[in-house]
Amino acid sequence: MALITALQLGILINGELVTSVTSYDFIPLCKQLLGSIPPPNVVKGNTIKLLWLNNTFQQIPDNVINVVIAQHAQTHICSLIESLLMSDT
Repeated sequence: MALITALQLGILINGELVTSVTSYDFIPLCKQLLGSIPPPNVVKGNTIKLLWLNNTFQQIPDNVINVVIAQHAQTHICSLIESLLMSDT
């Protein structure tokens, strides 16, 4: 698998690790980027259930500011990444 990743992305597979396990409180980040804090029952570890994102940000309200439009766009992009690009994870 590492060799395939190296060939596809051009990432070196020898040397020091560049990633590690992190613990990050993403609730403030959700408030900032989404304008909403997910309820505890849709949060598992550092993930949010896709169903909640889709239901919460399904329709853009009328007469909203650009920040709200950006929040809806970000959730749509998250949904696309999760359902199309990482569907088997």
